[in-house]
Amino acid sequence: MTGAPLLLDVTRSVQRLRHATPSGIDRVERAYLDHALARGAALLCRVGARQHLIAPGQAAGLAAALDAPGEGGLDLAGLLAPGRDRAVRGAEAAVRRLSAGASGRRGLAALLRAHLAPGAVALNVGHDNLAPENMAALRAAGLRPVVLLHDTIPLDWPEFARPATPAQFRVKLAAMAGAVHLVFTTRAAERAARACAAREGLALPGGTVIPLGVTTPPPAAAAGTGGFVCLGTIEGRKNHLLLLTIWRRFWETRTPEATPPLHIVGRRGWEAGQAIAMLDRAPMMGRTVFEHADLPDPAVARLLAGARALLFPSLAEGFGLPLAEALAAGVPVIAADLPALREVGGDVPDWLDPLDGPGWMAAIEAYAAEPSARRAAQIARLAGWRRPTWAAHFAALEGVLAGL
Repeated sequence: MTGAPLLLDVTRSVQRLRHATPSGIDRVERAYLDHALARGAALLCRVGARQHLIAPGQAAGLAAALDAPGEGGLDLAGLLAPGRDRAVRGAEAAVRRLSAGASGRRGLAALLRAHLAPGAVALNVGHDNLAPENMAALRAAGLRPVVLLHDTIPLDWPEFARPATPAQFRVKLAAMAGAVHLVFTTRAAERAARACAAREGLALPGGTVIPLGVTTPPPAAAAGTGGFVCLGTIEGRKNHLLLLTIWRRFWETRTPEATPPLHIVGRRGWEAGQAIAMLDRAPMMGRTVFEHADLPDPAVARLLAGARALLFPSLAEGFGLPLAEALAAGVPVIAADLPALREVGGDVPDWLDPLDGPGWMAAIEAYAAEPSARRAAQIARLAGWRRPTWAAHFAALEGVLAGL
């Protein structure tokens, strides 16, 4: 595979090993890492205050360390930080072991110049290690920074972010303004990002919309027999509270045997206090509602494959990977009527206002029925939906990079 030399930032991939299951952005960065390995790319990773460059010949070694978290030996620095996550310390030790060179903040440009030819493309798809001074260093080394801007939700919806996140993201957005090109996953995400940047007094560079890919799902088993699934981190904007309130009403008005199960798949996050209180104390928990915090990917795939539908009532999204994954698995989707989600799902899902509680309850009841005319109609529409692939994504990306 040919093209401009690549440098991929994998800082997020190392730090996110503290979580048992990857988030959507984690999956995207891993897909980019696999592509980078095929391209013979170098890697960049910040560990503490040090930036480490991993030469192409050692990149596969770091990927192997990420695939087997906690199995690698710790170096002295890892042993001296026993309070931190063991998997992260092991991966950081691998970064230091495989590093071709490291620098502090002021030496990054010199480090890059020593190992990379001018004109190389520096990719950041995880939104970590993004700062204006780093972007300046990349440019000073003659590199061309390209950033995948997933969304600007921390600034568009600050009430759904951790208190410190909007200010942190504002710095990242300023760094993105220093890129030579941006990649967006939907037209809606690009429109929102440019409007957000304008409010912040920033001018973003040119960009290209390239939909994310979806990994081919395993064969479905026992389709439609397992109730409903909601997939994603439990945070305020994902609107789990709507579904929990509906199942609370089911608890009050019907027997558990007559209630379809709801499987909530994802770790607990932030700004979701009432939903988490219901997960902890509501009477239907463990009877008709089931929480799965750390399911491995194969178990999630099996649970999704058996669902009557994926429920996706989110209030804000940049792409909506669970929606695409469900449709790729042949599973119907009931989703919030958001522009970004419509770009991904087209006319296939049932679209509802995320604040329309009665509408969601009626749709869930209709899909739970057997037979279900409404569900069968969506399955018929699914025949015309085409799964976005990583092969198409990276082919489009390479075309963009070649034209920079």
